[in-house]
Amino acid sequence: MLRSDEWYNDYILKGGIRDIIGTRLVDSPSFTILLSAHWGIHQELFTARATASLSQLFDALSNAARLHAKLRELGWKSAAALRALDQVAAGVIIVESDGRVVEMNRAAELVLRRDDGLTVRRGKLCAQRIFDHEKLARAITTAASEKTAAAVGPMLVGRRGGRVGYILTVAPLGVKLAVYERPLAMILFADTDARTPSERELAEFFGLSRAESRLTAALLAGKRLREVAADSGVQITTLRTQLSSVLRKVGVSRQAELISILSNIPVVPASLPEGK
Repeated sequence: MLRSDEWYNDYILKGGIRDIIGTRLVDSPSFTILLSAHWGIHQELFTARATASLSQLFDALSNAARLHAKLRELGWKSAAALRALDQVAAGVIIVESDGRVVEMNRAAELVLRRDDGLTVRRGKLCAQRIFDHEKLARAITTAASEKTAAAVGPMLVGRRGGRVGYILTVAPLGVKLAVYERPLAMILFADTDARTPSERELAEFFGLSRAESRLTAALLAGKRLREVAADSGVQITTLRTQLSSVLRKVGVSRQAELISILSNIPVVPASLPEGK
């Protein structure tokens, strides 16, 4: 058979190989891992002793191959989970029982970069105010304890400049998801600064025109129609016509309802700010 096999004669022999022995170490829907040994033309003949030597390695190599495949699978799952978390409007931070940060999503990273209420010092999550920090530390310790399965919170963490504080919930994750079986806790919170959609998002959500989106964004920022008219140079009668169109497209009848609805739309920026 080998004398007439083109692949063997034109590829294997010309590559200096005479014999090949191989087997499957792992065969799953996602992976096939092969082990093969090649003998050169000038090496001694493949013997039963060599086969026995390979057999002694087979179990260890099979276990190593299965572990490698499993780690790659876990890596994909972890990457997929983190990608999904980045699409969540809420900030998500995973910490160990001592507050050491293990992972966070993009919304949480944006908040921490502000350093106005929550921050990370020496790898651990901290609150700016001392009493908030102590309360947060106790909540993390409690949530990471194996004795509880209930979330701790909500709790308020103050911010600098008199801004609306962050409301946190600390939930237990247990030891099954942790490295070296150290218990983990998950911190969830809303970013109040990211809850106002941009002009582009307003246009996409409700089919607003550019002028209507610009007006709506100004109203969400707390401006009145007269202020918008003065800033933009547009007649207030025109702005009232635009506002009526916005109310109709959003499905409300009053400006107060419009602000209430749009202020509670959770939005996560598509990317981190440049230069930060």
